[in-house]
Amino acid sequence: TNDDSTVYISGAFGKLTFGDVDSAAQALVGQVSAVGFTGLGSYNEVGYFGNNPKTAMLYEYSTGALTFALGAGQLGSDAYSVAVKYSTDAFSVALGYEDEGFGFDDQTLSLGGSATFGAATVKAVVLDSDPLADTDFALSVDYVAGAATITAFYHDAPEVFGLGAAYDLGGGAAVKGGIVSDGDDSIADIGITMSF
Repeated sequence: TNDDSTVYISGAFGKLTFGDVDSAAQALVGQVSAVGFTGLGSYNEVGYFGNNPKTAMLYEYSTGALTFALGAGQLGSDAYSVAVKYSTDAFSVALGYEDEGFGFDDQTLSLGGSATFGAATVKAVVLDSDPLADTDFALSVDYVAGAATITAFYHDAPEVFGLGAAYDLGGGAAVKGGIVSDGDDSIADIGITMSF
């Protein structure tokens, strides 16, 4: 392990990063929007394979609206992932594939997209993984009204709803808060973020 650090080299050939990096699928397909000051347990996130050794590799290359990515080592020396993404100012679509590489034939296929309609941006991610009994999906909507951004998300497995808001105070400061509920239990937070 390397305390979550990374090192990279980039140029006309693309960008090559080593260390605590996401898989190619997670990097390009991504997640729907979170809510709250702390992320409130990241219940908006679908289940990519993740990164155990934190000594993995991620290569990314972009040409025009297309981005390609290749990852290796996220779960061990035999794990690998590939992904491709097409994005414009108005929409994006991405496809990713992950293989655990442990000989168990555990694989994940992910599809994600986003689209902007005026002040609203909609994001969706669908993930089909061998270790999961059912297909997982998540959906979010971000709506910008002046200095405020209102965000809502739904995650299918587990079934969780989230609602939050952020207000830009100017000077790099913002107030963020949210609430997440599974229908029985709820958690909430609020705080101020500062960026310099």
